[in-house]
Formats: sequence, C-alpha cells, structure tokens
Amino acid sequence: MYIDSHCHIHMSEFDHDRDQVFARAHQAGVESFMIVGNDHSTNLTGFELLSRRPDCYFALGIHPHHVHEWNGEVSLWLDEKMQDPK
Repeated sequence: MYIDSHCHIHMSEFDHDRDQVFARAHQAGVESFMIVGNDHSTNLTGFELLSRRPDCYFALGIHPHHVHEWNGEVSLWLDEKMQDPK
C-alpha cells in the first residue's frame, strides 16, 4: 500500500484532470492522499474535496508566504475544521 504523504491535488491546476490523476495514482498502488493546504483559499477548496473523497485526508495550513491572511476569522475556521478526524 502506498500513501501520497504530501500533495496539492486540490489546487486549480488540477481542475481539468483531477479525477484522472486520482485514477492513475490508484492504478500505481496509491491508496490514500494527504492533501496539504497552504493558504486560506486552498484550505477551503481542499476541505471541500475531502468531503467527496474517502481516500483523502487533509492537513490544514497557512504557509509563511500567506501569513498576511491570518486573522481571527481564519483562526476560528481552522479551529473548527481541525475537529474533523480526516
């Protein structure tokens, strides 16, 4: 069993072929994916993808390049979503 331990398949660059990327990965033996957020926008997108994919898990995050996005609202959202076991 293989696990992709760090991927960004939730980002817009994969909008046109995301399902095919998952299919090829599964054919190669990858069974699970750890999607990693790097800003609030990708956290939102990734968390939405997570709800549709039982083979995905999500690491919420704000990369230092996006620290300017950090505020109380984002902090509360992150705190809420971190309660999800996936």
